[in-house]
Amino acid sequence: PEEAAIVQQQRAEQQQQRAEQQQQRAEEAEALLARYRERFGDFSEE
Repeated sequence: PEEAAIVQQQRAEQQQQRAEQQQQRAEEAEALLARYRERFGDFSEE
C-alpha cells in the first residue's frame, strides 16, 4: 500500500508540473501577442 501511495504522489506531482508548464506557455504566448499588438496595432481591426 505504501508503494502505491508513493506512485500516486509522483503521478500527482508530474501532473502538477505539466499544468504549470502549460500555464507558463500560455502566459508567454499572451505576452508575445501583446508585444505584437503594441508594435503593429490590433490586427483584428479592418
